[in-house]
Amino acid sequence: MRRGQEAARALALELGLVEDADPAGGARLVLCARLRGAPEPIGEVRRYVGPGPVVEVLSVRLAVAALGLEVERLLAFAAADLPLPHLSLSLTRSQPPGTPGLRTVIVDLIPRVDLAVNLGHAEAVFRPLADARAQALVAEGARELAPGPLRAAIGSPWAALLQLEGGDEGPIDGLVDAYVEHWRGLVRGGLGAPALADLHAPAAAERDRRLRAALADRRVEPLIGEVERLCDRPQAAALAALIAGS
Repeated sequence: MRRGQEAARALALELGLVEDADPAGGARLVLCARLRGAPEPIGEVRRYVGPGPVVEVLSVRLAVAALGLEVERLLAFAAADLPLPHLSLSLTRSQPPGTPGLRTVIVDLIPRVDLAVNLGHAEAVFRPLADARAQALVAEGARELAPGPLRAAIGSPWAALLQLEGGDEGPIDGLVDAYVEHWRGLVRGGLGAPALADLHAPAAAERDRRLRAALADRRVEPLIGEVERLCDRPQAAALAALIAGS
């Protein structure tokens, strides 16, 4: 899969979305930091919208060469009244001068229903991710990370959190490709009868509103705190508002 804003544009085109740019036609939000006195751009947020079943894609890119830091974040949101999971991808490259660097990936399909009372849905929608996750975790140099309790409560049990030392991103590429392609298949082909049979999903739209608000909480989304640290609080709040859909 292509990365960063290129990946977001390609995904948006595939899904029939159009960019919701600023009035001048640029990024929805430009992230600026005072690294050497005057504000300078270190990242941007682009937003794509459409009628559904996927109604929004957010793409965030943050890069600070002086710190050896690069972050790519992609969120794809399905319509509020559908049980189709949201796609969540985060890739961080951290390579301070003189170090081999770390590559960290977090990829997940965010459940839209309570999996504990919808086991058939869990089996049909999420269990196919198990092999790709297992293969990535046994790759040479790979280390599994544990999500925080709040992040674990929002994500699926098949969330993959992987860290690699050095520049080899092969295991990351394979993992991301597998998750994104599976999600694309759900979007293109629908969830199917096993995933929808006896589905218990009350007040789906209200649940999704609250879910997106939770995804925008700094206790769940570390990028918001990073933007506040590198930029300022208003820019972090603007990013949180875009994630929350408010």
